Amino acid sequence: MKKKRTKKPAKADKAPRKNFTAQDAKALVQTVAARHGIGQPEPPTPPADEAAAAERFEARTGLKVKRSWAMLATPNHSAAKKGEADPGKPGRGRLNRILGHSACAVAKSLGAAGVKWAEADRIMRAHGVQMPKPSLAVQLGFGRNEATWERRGFPAPLTATQIAELRAAGAKLESATEAA
Repeated sequence: MKKKRTKKPAKADKAPRKNFTAQDAKALVQTVAARHGIGQPEPPTPPADEAAAAERFEARTGLKVKRSWAMLATPNHSAAKKGEADPGKPGRGRLNRILGHSACAVAKSLGAAGVKWAEADRIMRAHGVQMPKPSLAVQLGFGRNEATWERRGFPAPLTATQIAELRAAGAKLESATEAA
């Protein structure tokens, strides 16, 4: 004979669930705002002579002073954001450019031209670009396979004479290293 199932008795120590009130919502908003710094007063700006005092301290002790953002805003300590040109200096542009194209795009065009890894590495080093062997090998492979161009980027539109100049620069580097 089967036993009848009975409901378990309610636990007496379990408090009934409380409704979420407007006061609870306000407290939650204040907690989140405090956690993320929203609505907090701005930090005081440093005095005008703080940068000069920091320089004197560094010169006297040889220790570095951690600069505050307000100190960096002074003309003596201007730190341009990444990619932002300094008005006093000519733009340097991006690094690892060969003939105005990225090193990866040039490597793809070398791959499309049938250049092997050893020669491509010499060409890159002749132009001051250091690319790891696996990266260069992959870029050469992307250049050889047109199906990857749409997804991985197109090769640099180099002419046959430009590729010949690149190969000559690589050969010149090879002959210079052999002579040394």
